[in-house]
Amino acid sequence: MEVVGIALATASTIDLCVKYGRILVDTCAAIKNATRDIQERLLRIENSWNRIKIQINFLNKVWADLDDEHQHLQDQILQVLLNKLTYAEFKIRGVIKDSGAGVNKSDEQHQQSKSKKVKALKYVFLKDYLDQALSDLVTWQREFDPLWFLTTTIASHLVDTELDKDRDQHRTVTIARDLKGALRNTPESKAKSVFRPEDDLKTTNVIDIPFSSSKLAQRWGSRKLIVLDTVYCRSQDDFHVLSKNIRSLARKLAHEDPIAFGLLHCKGAVKISHPITKQITAFKLIFGVPEGLSNMRSLRSNLLEENDHSRSDRLLIAKQLARSVSYVQTYGFVHKNIRPETIITLMEQSSNSSLGLPFLLGFNHFRQEDGQTFQSNDSAWEEDLYRHPQRQGSDRKEYYVMQHDIYSLGVCLMEIGLWRSFVKYDENNKTPMPSQYVMPVLGNPETVDPAKIKTHLLSLAQTKLPRQMGNKYASIVETCLCCLDEHGASFGDKSEFQDDDGIVVGVRYIEKVLRPTRSISRLFDSS
Repeated sequence: MEVVGIALATASTIDLCVKYGRILVDTCAAIKNATRDIQERLLRIENSWNRIKIQINFLNKVWADLDDEHQHLQDQILQVLLNKLTYAEFKIRGVIKDSGAGVNKSDEQHQQSKSKKVKALKYVFLKDYLDQALSDLVTWQREFDPLWFLTTTIASHLVDTELDKDRDQHRTVTIARDLKGALRNTPESKAKSVFRPEDDLKTTNVIDIPFSSSKLAQRWGSRKLIVLDTVYCRSQDDFHVLSKNIRSLARKLAHEDPIAFGLLHCKGAVKISHPITKQITAFKLIFGVPEGLSNMRSLRSNLLEENDHSRSDRLLIAKQLARSVSYVQTYGFVHKNIRPETIITLMEQSSNSSLGLPFLLGFNHFRQEDGQTFQSNDSAWEEDLYRHPQRQGSDRKEYYVMQHDIYSLGVCLMEIGLWRSFVKYDENNKTPMPSQYVMPVLGNPETVDPAKIKTHLLSLAQTKLPRQMGNKYASIVETCLCCLDEHGASFGDKSEFQDDDGIVVGVRYIEKVLRPTRSISRLFDSS
């Protein structure tokens, strides 16, 4: 479809979504004398729709500044919303029509003649359809949000203008505006100091998280937990760049919805100085633990136990982790250290999952996406295993880009799918050793060939992974591992991603990795 055709088609789709969203809300409003549990469902549907309406209206206003591929992907997602809205309205209207459960009637005798059994059955149907409508809207929102937030970061005067309008809009718009301010270093963003006094952490008890690069801490006299991430400063020259990057990262991660983003809320940072020279040797990032979440563990710790977990629980971890990586790109930095030691899980009290929710931490190697990178000489095999061949060893051939993070994600998704750790530890839990899954290419880690590691991982994705998680999941892992291939048919040529604000690679990631993970069926819920 030509560009003008796509634009008109999607504008029409947005208009139709707004129309049927309003019809759905009006249909729900026609339900009279509803019981309390029905009223609660109706209110949640209306609130969910109001947020969606604000976001798609914003999208409609900035549509002209999106490139073709971005528009095409947005259109696909909007079509899904339109289908869900029309289906929900049709089902709910069918139940309340002439049922007596929702429409006031003057004919009392007619009401009394209704069978009580029929009324009860229609009430059950109404309840189920409302639950399904709400679930569909929430699920769609989770799929839509990563691309919508990415859209708000586009370097565009039109986008900036629309974000700045009506500051009393929904909290989602406020979060997007604050993120854009942090990305652009606006005066309003700069006014918020992120650095705390060094003695801020002196009254804390610090606890190791087994097999994690982060630490758990608790202030004296407080029941709240915090997480500490340490970013080391190698030199004074390093300090000036790193200080700027830490400030930027802390501002971007000061969001209010860690569960949605898969990234914990950053409460600030502390500069750590040498006791004698007083030079800054490290920064400690401070993260809050969301209310209602507990039992913090590293993903590595979970993998090492090799307990049986349902495939649906593993898929939930994979989906949320893929989402976290998407937001890392939206926030305008590369992580450079994605592996099970930098991922923690937290249990949700109301969840049936045996694994909980994952959160990406371990920012000790991060940098601004368009900033200076420090090519350190750390070449531990247990870390190189998660790095693209271009980034392994002490002789790094390429500067770090987001596709390197996508590759690392692919290796993690492989472990999650197989539910087997690629790294084992000795009986003292100190010395890492290759597991049987990677032993063929890491028998002698000192003489390993990076290209052979990737070939071996691809072989696992093509042979062992489909039997565990299905062909679609295995294909997503293969896409991640091949995302930098020069002539990769799935992710595309790297030269296509050289846009100024990194939007193209973000859109392609959502299209090729994030959306497919979310579309994998939960047919194996009980397995």
